[in-house]
Amino acid sequence: MGTEVTMSELPDCDTCKMQGKSAKAEYDAKTYRGPWAYMCEDCWSVFAAAPGKLGTGIGQRLVCRKAE
Repeated sequence: MGTEVTMSELPDCDTCKMQGKSAKAEYDAKTYRGPWAYMCEDCWSVFAAAPGKLGTGIGQRLVCRKAE
């Protein structure tokens, strides 16, 4: 597993949704509480188990695939 995954559309940030906010996710990462979540940049820096790090067992950056 790499540090990036390409998607056709970015999902909503799970942690923002729980707070009644709306943002597009930029990461799929393990939270410091254990479960994985889609997170925006701000949430990733606060809730990720290893903020600033990506890789197997830690998380991936989400990249939106350009329409062809």
